[in-house]
Amino acid sequence: MERLSEIEARIASFTQLEDVIGVMRSLAATRVQQAQDSLPAIRSYSDTIGAAIAKAESVLPADANGRANNHSAVHGLIVFSGEHGFCGAFNEKLIESISDSTPTTELYIVGTRGAALARERRMALTWSTPMATSIGSVPGVAHVVAEALYERFSRGGMADVVMVFARYGRHGHSTIEREVLLPLDLGRFRGFLTGPAPLSNLAPGVLIDRLIGEYLFAQLVRGATESFASENAARVALTQSARHAIEGKLENLAGEQRQIRQQEITSEILEVIGGSEALAQR
Repeated sequence: MERLSEIEARIASFTQLEDVIGVMRSLAATRVQQAQDSLPAIRSYSDTIGAAIAKAESVLPADANGRANNHSAVHGLIVFSGEHGFCGAFNEKLIESISDSTPTTELYIVGTRGAALARERRMALTWSTPMATSIGSVPGVAHVVAEALYERFSRGGMADVVMVFARYGRHGHSTIEREVLLPLDLGRFRGFLTGPAPLSNLAPGVLIDRLIGEYLFAQLVRGATESFASENAARVALTQSARHAIEGKLENLAGEQRQIRQQEITSEILEVIGGSEALAQR
């Protein structure tokens, strides 16, 4: 009986764990879908801002088309990692992808887990902030990152700013991407140039600077959303594996439970038979 009680207690524990894993999986899958539903609108907004930049650039004076050269030796690197665990090697892969950073790189990490890994690997961390834990908080995180960049540029520029994030792919697979945020090549937007030149109360240079700020924010939102989807997709995959492992363990325990019950029934039958024989002999 003691052995049977122990197995039944283990079955109850694994069943509760299976329920928790199921809730985590459902929540992560919902977040993946929310992020995927948001990305088309984010990309469309970025394209709209790009078209506006192209039109504003078209009315710049000829001698103003060239932006001032930045001779800074400092490179900015923004990494969108995860805020919580139980997502496999998601954060490790992101941090591993920036292991070749030079001493002149200023590292900005979004996500508590990624920042902790960077410190463990003795990387020089310039700045960090928590990552979004819901799709609704992604714009707020992007705003915090943008403010940090603006503050850094107010103290002197950087040669470039690169964004590193995990792009969500089909069947839950993600790839680590690097995209240059700054300096912004205005020529890349000329493909959006259609229609007449815009009418604006702002000087073209001022208008472009403000549009670039908005475009930078949109790109940060996109990078954060992509990584948010990838982090939760990794969590879905891990919880699925954990659920399969728990189901296998429960199946084994159920087999042991049946075997012990059968042994107990057999023992009880033998005891009855033995008692009957003893009474018959008396």
